[in-house]
Amino acid sequence: YTVCIEGGSRGLIEQLKQDGIQTRPLWKPMHQLRYLTEAFPFEIEVSPTLFSCGISLPCSVSLSPVQQSYVIERIEHHLRTR
Repeated sequence: YTVCIEGGSRGLIEQLKQDGIQTRPLWKPMHQLRYLTEAFPFEIEVSPTLFSCGISLPCSVSLSPVQQSYVIERIEHHLRTR
């Protein structure tokens, strides 16, 4: 499950890691990969924005309601204290 965080996701990813919650940013846009930088001769605007704000949250089918609530509570806490 992926959401966009206003103001960027990198700080939140680090904070959640400290809470024991594994998240990850969206995949790096292909045109930003070192070996593909010259393969895109046109302007790409949307994917860098999504990469900077996107965060993939835990989404296992084995995630219990208690674990889900913990993830939600920690995200809300960190966003409130920004």
